[in-house]
Amino acid sequence: MSQGTDRFVWANHKLIRLPSSLKEVLTNPLTRRLPPRVALEALFPPGLSALDRDVTIGEFISKKFGRDAKLLVSAMVAGIFAGDVDSLSIKSCFPDMVRLNQAGNGSLVRGLVLPAKSGTPPDASPEEVSPLVKASGITFKDGMGRIAQRLEEECRKSNVTMMSSSAVQKLQRDGSRWSTQVQSGESINADIVVSTLSPRGLADILSPQSIPELEYLKTRIGKVDVAVVNLAYDSHDVSLPPKGFGHLVADRAVQAETGCLGVIYDSNAFPQQQPDHVAVVSVMMGGAHAPWVSTKSQSELVEMAKRAMLDHLNVGVKPLETSAVLHRNCIPQYKVGHFDAAQATRKRLADENLIMYGTGVLGAGIADAVGGALIDIETKSWAA
Repeated sequence: MSQGTDRFVWANHKLIRLPSSLKEVLTNPLTRRLPPRVALEALFPPGLSALDRDVTIGEFISKKFGRDAKLLVSAMVAGIFAGDVDSLSIKSCFPDMVRLNQAGNGSLVRGLVLPAKSGTPPDASPEEVSPLVKASGITFKDGMGRIAQRLEEECRKSNVTMMSSSAVQKLQRDGSRWSTQVQSGESINADIVVSTLSPRGLADILSPQSIPELEYLKTRIGKVDVAVVNLAYDSHDVSLPPKGFGHLVADRAVQAETGCLGVIYDSNAFPQQQPDHVAVVSVMMGGAHAPWVSTKSQSELVEMAKRAMLDHLNVGVKPLETSAVLHRNCIPQYKVGHFDAAQATRKRLADENLIMYGTGVLGAGIADAVGGALIDIETKSWAA
């Protein structure tokens, strides 16, 4: 697990630590104007609410709490989705906010402070329940690959047949069962199929039928490219913010100009993975406001990351090692209306004993995918 605690935002050309107490909220330049807006939202909720319709994150936050709050949320959206607050759906990206807003009868603040009701509302769907797994930063000593390794170990203990490097080429209905054809030509029959492919990937292998809800969903989800540049420095030459997890770039104009979304201080956040006497950072670049980053070479990406380190953390020394990887179409972008479309698609497929998970449906990260699956198990919504 991560050990870095302090979070920072790069705003107004300087690094600002996010407040961790009420006193700091009242004095922090990013948040000192928020308390009056918070009080007004609780006492006189704005007409806009997500009780009956989906809206963008930007519209939801700015109308409730104003421009300063939107700036902070914009930074958070850059870190999670590498996306645009004025394009992404509040209902799909932050369902907890919608649920709390509903609980507060149109006020997010009231929803936060009201006593939590026990249990889940009887009419709540699995997608409306807050995921059971939440984490701002999580990893394992041997990396995230440990999840797949452990899953395989547990499956083999239960005598589950495992097939690796065997791409599924066709999935079709065979009477009351599903027939799965893999790359080797072998066909596997099953009563229930669980897919973790993207909606587009699943639609491409379904044959011969076309499921309208799935076809509609696959055309709605955009994706963005993100480059990750790792820089390793001699820790005697570089001092990262104490206990700092990292910082995010709040201003979309700065994102668009520099390509930088934020920096994770790996040596602070995940020290168990780093060698001694080495300071490691991961610079995230690209996303919705800087698609041009995907046209850059590895050497150009490294130079851009070094420039961000100089501008943001005053680190100008030469790194010991560098690496740059461009991840194309890596983060789904959930637009307004995605939530209802995804819910309808999952229900339609479940009626055919085809259960759909994956980050193209349930959030944008591993925590969301695992949390959504656990909710399905708890509510038995996967059962026919």
